Amino acid sequence: MSLTGAIRENTNGDINVGPTTTLTVFAWTKRNSGSGTLVNRWGGGSGSRQFLLEVNPAVCQVAICDGAGNDVVAGATTVSTGAWHALALRKNGTGAGALQAWLDGVADGSGTSNRTVQSIGNVSQSQFRVGIRSTAGSAYDGLIAHAA
Repeated sequence: MSLTGAIRENTNGDINVGPTTTLTVFAWTKRNSGSGTLVNRWGGGSGSRQFLLEVNPAVCQVAICDGAGNDVVAGATTVSTGAWHALALRKNGTGAGALQAWLDGVADGSGTSNRTVQSIGNVSQSQFRVGIRSTAGSAYDGLIAHAA
């Protein structure tokens, strides 16, 4: 199945992730060019952000937010164009290595994170999205499969 554009949900369902809960966000992508968001719940400000999985500028980049700020980790390996790649965000607890960017089944970057992914409830500018970061953003240039 092929989709032109992006998917977003309208109900603004929440994702509750406590400090000891592991969050994994995953998607396959076949990138054409440039950068863009694969899967996210990432609104305009810190109060409307939870998680972000993207290719930026050409590496796997992940972020989580607790309402006071964001932790961001970028991978080291280029996500090549024209081939399928598995990208993932993993948030596991707190401290060194708690936030990780994964590429093709290998941890490609990690960083310290002491944030707990915030519960933001029904925030109008923060829908769960596949293929686009926000309503003002442009759609991802490539294919996305099995986002979870």
